[in-house]
Amino acid sequence: MDVDPGRNHVVFAVSDGEGPVIEVPARADDALRQAWLIAVREHGVVAHTVREVFTEWEPSPADGAFLELTFPGVPVGYAFPRPADGDWDAAYAAARRTIEARAAEARPAAAPPADDDGMLLPILRTTTLPGASATLDVLPHRHLVPGRLAVTLARVAPTPHGTIGMSHLTYAQLGADDFDALLATAYAGVQRGLTVTGLRADDSDLIRMSREGWLAGSAVALPDFHRYVSGLLGADDLVVAVPCPDDLYVTAAGSGCVPALARMVAEAPQQTGEYLPSLLRVTANVVEVLAEGTPG
Repeated sequence: MDVDPGRNHVVFAVSDGEGPVIEVPARADDALRQAWLIAVREHGVVAHTVREVFTEWEPSPADGAFLELTFPGVPVGYAFPRPADGDWDAAYAAARRTIEARAAEARPAAAPPADDDGMLLPILRTTTLPGASATLDVLPHRHLVPGRLAVTLARVAPTPHGTIGMSHLTYAQLGADDFDALLATAYAGVQRGLTVTGLRADDSDLIRMSREGWLAGSAVALPDFHRYVSGLLGADDLVVAVPCPDDLYVTAAGSGCVPALARMVAEAPQQTGEYLPSLLRVTANVVEVLAEGTPG
């Protein structure tokens, strides 16, 4: 990440999780307003499609008020705090130390087994959709929410056409292989490249998980998901929004972010034939479906 105090990179992420990266002066009190004008004029972004705002440097109070008015309930995340005393040189030095410390602590994760057919990854499946029962008759699976949500496996790889290709593991292909061992491999695969971003919205903490290699939503099925996220949020009772297979948001139950997550799931389109946008409650002992998007 570029932490030059003279520049700030801002992203207005729309409903598909993507958005233009806009460079503006970091020190300007209206940096986010400048960025929004560019997003509208040069990229055609519309306010009601924005689902998240990310800025390298914390917005000024004036920009914060603008964001709350223009994007009510939308999470706003930043990497580095704005210097309250205006000492940008010190802020730059602190940011640089943070980046260097994180790099020193980082350890490269071992890549899970992959071959020409792609990487083995877990796939979330809504089991109430038409045909789901027949599909699960031929696909090895584990129930995440009995009767509502299951996890299957597929080898996932990009196609020459720029789309994502999936080869789903069937019982016939499984043969004598240990499904639990393959599931562990798939879980290791989805953790590879998983990015966790802390956000703040409606006076509440919010976590977003994304992944360059797709299917970040499947992280909710990880065996240590609750332990890890509850430690970050300091809460045992969690609400998880998985609006599409590639995106995941978590907040504490009862936080001010819950209505926005519920709205996100309700408005999200069904992007795949096997999964409905879902709002989940996750505790140490139970995972349950609170709400789902509309099929079609």
